[in-house]
Amino acid sequence: MASPEQPMMRTTMSQAQMAEIMAIAQPADQVFAADRAAPTGRTMRAATAAPLADPMIAEGFAGLPTRMMVDESALRELQAEADAAVAASGGMSTDDAGIGNADTIYHYSDALVPPQYFQWPYRSIGKYYFQASDSSWYSCSASLIHRAIIVTAGHCVFDGGRNNQSGWNLQGFFVPGYNANNGNSHLYGVCDIRMMYTTWGWYSEGDLNGGYDVALAVCGRLRDARYAQNYNGYLPGGRLGYLGFCYMNCARNYFHLTQFGYPSNLYDGDVMTSGAHLSVIGQPLPPQPSLNGVDFVYGSSHSSGTSGGPHIANVGYMQEDPAIATYYSNRNVVFAVSSWGYTNRSIRISGASPLSGYNNTNWFRAMFNRACAQSRTYYGAWSCTNI
Repeated sequence: MASPEQPMMRTTMSQAQMAEIMAIAQPADQVFAADRAAPTGRTMRAATAAPLADPMIAEGFAGLPTRMMVDESALRELQAEADAAVAASGGMSTDDAGIGNADTIYHYSDALVPPQYFQWPYRSIGKYYFQASDSSWYSCSASLIHRAIIVTAGHCVFDGGRNNQSGWNLQGFFVPGYNANNGNSHLYGVCDIRMMYTTWGWYSEGDLNGGYDVALAVCGRLRDARYAQNYNGYLPGGRLGYLGFCYMNCARNYFHLTQFGYPSNLYDGDVMTSGAHLSVIGQPLPPQPSLNGVDFVYGSSHSSGTSGGPHIANVGYMQEDPAIATYYSNRNVVFAVSSWGYTNRSIRISGASPLSGYNNTNWFRAMFNRACAQSRTYYGAWSCTNI
């Protein structure tokens, strides 16, 4: 399903207006009540084991080298900030499980992402602000998967289950590489949202743990960047790069993924955090053991604001001996987006919707191609390639 175009965002929002929105935006979330058999305000789905056909992948793009876009003195400044953050954070956190989940598959290790926002793939992830259909401002997380296309959660673009066009956001903007601790949260600028898309399941039903809390948005050109001469006027993914993504057979019974986002309970949502964990589908949910996960279910302490953040397979860089066979060797590939958690945060279990949905019911490939066609309408055929 596609939104109307967003004419309000074709005018330039002032720095003061944008700062005010960032200050008042509420971190978005979708939560289950832990003491009930159904989540607050939503019904809940059950699943059997996921299909195991090989995932189908669209490759990402690392963008332009940092030294082509940032002068040497600024690069040294950025590296100093990253080094200081690494020293202050103490490295990766220890594994945690939450109450009642020790000795289970729901262990995780959440940590601060050092502010390497000047490097790919981290600079392709950012914070997404939007004015929802209720006219209030909220924040989610999102990531670039093409030059002008971001992926996020369905509830970050549409009031799930509304089943009519009144449920779409009124306006929004995406801030790639967001980091409020460096004195300028939009080093690479801001891109305004021009069109939004979500799955039929989220549009018409809006259930949590339904496998379809997924959305895309077409972004405008970058503006208000700190490095103005190198970013303003460009499509964000063309300079910063974009992540690869799975578009079919993304639901796996067991898969190791790393989530990224801006949860409000960690560093006030001002900096990017990550969580490394095993993700599972088709397993009983501990607070509601009669129900199984249709979404990826995993251990995490991330709370509101992390919604829509990417769950990435094989994040970062690694050189491997090609003679050693591996099942899945693609790197920096989005498989899912953060969707829901529990009202009782001590449970520390969350869910993420696979991009393709359960049994490929999201028709993600068609949704992407529709967004891609819109990108070409706005910016020309060079701006996007169908899958």
